[in-house]
Amino acid sequence: MFVLSLCFTVLLSASFALLLSQNSPEGARSRRVMAWLFALIAAFTMGRAAYFILKGISPSMEMAGDGGWINLVSPMVAALLPVVGTTAFLLMCSERIGRQWELAASTDYLTGLPNRRTLLTVGERRFGAAQPPARRLALAVIDIDHFKSINDSHGHEVGDVALRHLAEHLRAACRDGDLAARHGGEEFVVLWEGLDTAAARTAGERLCAQVASEPLRTDGALIPMTISMGVAAAGEADRSFHDLLRRADHALYAAKAGGSNRVVEATDKS
Repeated sequence: MFVLSLCFTVLLSASFALLLSQNSPEGARSRRVMAWLFALIAAFTMGRAAYFILKGISPSMEMAGDGGWINLVSPMVAALLPVVGTTAFLLMCSERIGRQWELAASTDYLTGLPNRRTLLTVGERRFGAAQPPARRLALAVIDIDHFKSINDSHGHEVGDVALRHLAEHLRAACRDGDLAARHGGEEFVVLWEGLDTAAARTAGERLCAQVASEPLRTDGALIPMTISMGVAAAGEADRSFHDLLRRADHALYAAKAGGSNRVVEATDKS
């Protein structure tokens, strides 16, 4: 009985440690319930074995005698595992599926960046919290130069690789608190906190130079890539995040019209 109890306790303890070691937010509450359930049953199992050993009582399931009370409690504790454990497991699965659906709805499937829906939600929230000059908010609307020619010359699969290539650059360039998102097609947006227009332009030019210095490598070929962008910082004329986004978008049109691989600052009235 002691050997079996020890093996059972080791398995339960390992399950307890594994559940608590998971850092994922999916099913966190249900996972904790299961973990402490395993810990409770493991402690009871070892306590039951120790009781019989210390008392010198032969193990049995009789309800009378010195070990009667613990034999009476044992089925009740054992019933917790299939009843509460199964319920907690199902809830954990449900929470994980819900989190995955939520993530899928907020993430661009191709690049892994937040999608337009997430960008607008976060942008409106941060725009409402930004109070210049104490707190600044700036953004860049970014477009891959000559993206159609990449698709036409190398195929849409390479075009998808180019989008992921740029997404990695944007992700690497973001600080804590910044947001890079795919706006649609070959257009991306980076949302910066704490930057004015001049600082946003400097950050944009640095990003342009970085992308231009690292051509896309695919199938043994090097494909030059550049980007153009329009940058804007929240100002008194902006009544919403859409106004800020629209000004940066107009600046991007100006950048594309003036050539490739360049940054154009938005005007207050653009």
